[in-house]
Amino acid sequence: PVMDAVHDKMMDLFIQYLTVGGMPDAVCAFCETGSLNDVSVIHKDIKALYKLDFTQYEEKEKKLLISKAYDLIPSELLKQNKRFLISDLKKNETGDMIKNALILFVITLIAGVLLGLVYQITKEPIAYQNALKVEKANKAVFASASSFGQDNIVDSSKASEVLGTSADYSGVTIESVIEAYDGSGNVIGYIVQITSKGYNDDIEFSMGITTDGVLNGISLISISETPGLGMNAEKVLVPQYSVDGGIDATVTYSVVKDGTGKSSLNDTSIEAISGATITSKAVTNGVNAGLLYYTNVLEGGQ
Repeated sequence: PVMDAVHDKMMDLFIQYLTVGGMPDAVCAFCETGSLNDVSVIHKDIKALYKLDFTQYEEKEKKLLISKAYDLIPSELLKQNKRFLISDLKKNETGDMIKNALILFVITLIAGVLLGLVYQITKEPIAYQNALKVEKANKAVFASASSFGQDNIVDSSKASEVLGTSADYSGVTIESVIEAYDGSGNVIGYIVQITSKGYNDDIEFSMGITTDGVLNGISLISISETPGLGMNAEKVLVPQYSVDGGIDATVTYSVVKDGTGKSSLNDTSIEAISGATITSKAVTNGVNAGLLYYTNVLEGGQ
């Protein structure tokens, strides 16, 4: 027999021994720092390396089963029946799969309901803001108009014919055409709304064309191009189409990159945005499609 104090010290050291174990890295860490937390970190790293090592030699479909078995070793050792049954492991695995699938289903269902509620709440405000953007764009390209028509008078079949005349118009859609009126209610021109496929996403804009064949200008409604490049369309492209007195609406415009674009009022060359040729062509192709629709369908009135 030994004294109680000596016995307690021996038990403390024995428990330390059991906790630290005999792995060299764990022993070194404990000797250097005396921290069981550091030892625990090393144990976890060793365990992860073991799992990585013995699963890389097995068939892919068995890796998860082996990892599961390894993770269950501590709990299995606590059982009175020390036999490890693979069939029980597979049952547990199936149960876990069903449990995880149900959890995922519930999360997806809740997310779907919440998204539906958010959509219903924000649908009208978003539609209202979009309508304001369109109205602002229409006024920008036809400032002389007293009012605008409410009906979309675009002829879809004729629009398709126009867009089919050139491969350049493959990414263009003529969304709508509305009439512009003077103070007496006379038609003085049209607002053509265009969507054209840009570099990142669709570019939407309005263009105002008078019954005299003059393009008043264009106004962007929506654009999500690359910041510092395509997003410069507002300050690089729009001014070339929006000049005092307007420009010819009966010609075709082309994109150039040599600095010679729009050297005069009658110049049909549009200087591209530096580093954003695709965006420049998307806008110009949309303008040309709208002008061609005007020339072939709207000129002289419908």
